[in-house]
Amino acid sequence: MARPENGFQLLINRLKAFGNADQIVEILYSPEMDTDLRADRFSEWADLEPENEFVGRCAARTLVAAGRHKEAHIYLQQWLLRDGAGAEPNALMSEVYLHLKEDNLAAACARKAHAAAKGDLNSSPGFVDISAYPKIRDFARLFRDKHGCRFHIEEGGQTLIHFHHWRTGGTTIRDSFRNLFDPNQIFIFGDYRDPFLKSRQELLDSPQEIRREIRFTSIHHALPAHYFFSDKFAYFTLLRDPIETAVSWYHWHVKNIELDPQWLDPDIKNGISIKEYAEKTLRTNNGNLLSRWLINLDAEPDLDNRHRGLPRAVWEMSDDELVAQAMQSLDKHFAFVGLTKCFDASLFILCLLLHSDRIPVYEWKGRSGNTGAATDNIEPEVSAMLLEANSADNDLYQKIQAQFNNRYGDALAWFNGEMAPFQMPGAAQFETLNAGEF
Repeated sequence: MARPENGFQLLINRLKAFGNADQIVEILYSPEMDTDLRADRFSEWADLEPENEFVGRCAARTLVAAGRHKEAHIYLQQWLLRDGAGAEPNALMSEVYLHLKEDNLAAACARKAHAAAKGDLNSSPGFVDISAYPKIRDFARLFRDKHGCRFHIEEGGQTLIHFHHWRTGGTTIRDSFRNLFDPNQIFIFGDYRDPFLKSRQELLDSPQEIRREIRFTSIHHALPAHYFFSDKFAYFTLLRDPIETAVSWYHWHVKNIELDPQWLDPDIKNGISIKEYAEKTLRTNNGNLLSRWLINLDAEPDLDNRHRGLPRAVWEMSDDELVAQAMQSLDKHFAFVGLTKCFDASLFILCLLLHSDRIPVYEWKGRSGNTGAATDNIEPEVSAMLLEANSADNDLYQKIQAQFNNRYGDALAWFNGEMAPFQMPGAAQFETLNAGEF
């Protein structure tokens, strides 16, 4: 006689039947979920689907976090059979053995975890393994309990989308973050005209079932990219003060005149000053592009519609309408909005929110020089014109900055007091950080 389904098993089966099994992970990692109940449900799910490696890893993690080390031991053994040299399973097993008073076994696993973490840090590309550093690991657990997990980076059937607004450090975070995924799971839209057209054709030529397998994409255009990939998706971005962005944009064009890229502003190429550039932006109503790009995420997808090819409606909105609708788009689509001025802390918080055990080490890709000094030295008249031309974006940025500090102020303070930067060569400090604390 068949065994009757229990309530949780019935929930899983029904959600799968309707194609919504991914909701289970989001529910179980919600801040409202009790730590023990989360561990119960993940271990129950892992027992129901022993072939599901992702769920087995979640069971191990949540049981350790709940202090149920004997139960976690079983799932960690299975994990280590598949990844015997991995930093995370060995670090967790070391923690388990310490609580079980198996000091020699704990030390052996700790050595393996440290060796793996050192190898990951010194590899190319490099990573910082959160689990290998107890201080970071413990903070990560507290942070994740507080904020939940809207998007788990290891889960299949979903797409993480990098909204790459210009002059925000986007190339740096894109090129480092893509290292968390397999190459065949990545789709990058080209930055300039010919690469964009090539990317567009590749996308149009790809069958839907192939596009649904893309796990990470980065878009540097005003395009609602989520229409083309998995039904479950989340955007993330880093944003920057609009005046700094505008000044950096101008200097990027000046610095690249000799290279003559396809997107070079013809007026800047012909030698207009930054004052003339500000006047032009204000005169042609060509500011507030961040707000307009964000609003376009809810438009019908159009692969011919990029950069300034935005619908007429967004050019006719008042500042208040632009800000309100841009904020609505951010709340609706984005798992995280960070700040360029807090680049390393934003990268750290983003990885915690995505439940990534790896934080990518990066090399800075900025190409416009020291725009901080350039911004400080511009004439007040120029600054005023740029502010007027981008007044909605400025209001939006102030709201985003306040939201970031309110949500993540504790994490920002902890990061600034305890962590090293992820930029090489500074990331080499992680080789000695927390050493011997297992």
